[in-house]
Amino acid sequence: MGAGVDVAGPQGPVVVSRHERDGRLELSFVVPADLACLSGHFEIAPIVPGALHVGWALAFARSHWALPPRFAGVEALKFKGILTPGMQVDCVLERYGEGISFRFLESGRLRSFGRILLA
Repeated sequence: MGAGVDVAGPQGPVVVSRHERDGRLELSFVVPADLACLSGHFEIAPIVPGALHVGWALAFARSHWALPPRFAGVEALKFKGILTPGMQVDCVLERYGEGISFRFLESGRLRSFGRILLA
């Protein structure tokens, strides 16, 4: 996967940069303004639903690594801030065991993090 590649489908973010080092994948993407899930979430100030943070992290990881096929849950999931349309987000993914850990940051500020369990 390279810069400008749409990882998460036609409604997902387009990755603008990607770097891997020491088994860690770091990506930057811009939250698209035309996400269907933003309609009504919320009208005045749309925010990306928390479940989509997990979905994007998993889609990014699957586009890069061969991972077990079955989603088995999430651990230590925390939301420290919101993601909004037009925001540039940095995503840090690391493999651990059969799963992955992820962190979403904006301007160096942690927005969400967790561990995705796979089987």
